[in-house]
Amino acid sequence: MNVVLRKIRNLLVIIVSFFVLAGCDSLTSNAKITSIEVDTTSLEESYDLDNFDLSSIKIKVFYTDGEYKLIPLTKEMLLSEQQSLLESVGEHEITINFKGKQTSVILNLTYGELKQRLMRIYELAATQGGFIGTYEEWLESIKGPAGDDGREVTFQVADGFIKWQYVGDTSWTNLVELTSLVGPAGKDGTNGTDGREVTFRVSNNYIEWQYQGDLEW
Repeated sequence: MNVVLRKIRNLLVIIVSFFVLAGCDSLTSNAKITSIEVDTTSLEESYDLDNFDLSSIKIKVFYTDGEYKLIPLTKEMLLSEQQSLLESVGEHEITINFKGKQTSVILNLTYGELKQRLMRIYELAATQGGFIGTYEEWLESIKGPAGDDGREVTFQVADGFIKWQYVGDTSWTNLVELTSLVGPAGKDGTNGTDGREVTFRVSNNYIEWQYQGDLEW
């Protein structure tokens, strides 16, 4: 009997919990938007026009229950006549609309440092250098031809040097003297066994060493 009563009690707890949660969801879903504002922590002082991502800006949507949620700014929230402003350099005040609520934000759109320099050079070329054409056409005109593929290099250790040469060449060029790789002498320690002589080689693009007389590198 007690087992049956416990099962009935647990079932009632589950049913009551379900209706409580459903009621909470209903209250949340019935909450109305009171206002919107731009989340200032998502703003930057300026934006590179070529890499500007509108969704990086977040909007706070406030509800009558005191809660709010963050949503990304989208182009659909902007006035149609202002959307083209996002394609031009300058400081623009943008009006944002979301479900009948409105706010605004000022965005400073600029070119990156490299493009700013190139634009200044283009302006000089167009005004003083006699170039006729758009910035994109000028940019294409100053591009040089593609370079040849680099030649493969190989290394060896000989005559106290690490040397290199282009594959197929016969002469070697000294790269690093082996003695330059040796650090300063340390303090005298206790006498130990005589050190073993070391030899070096270059194999498979690695500088390898071994004690003389050993088989492994």
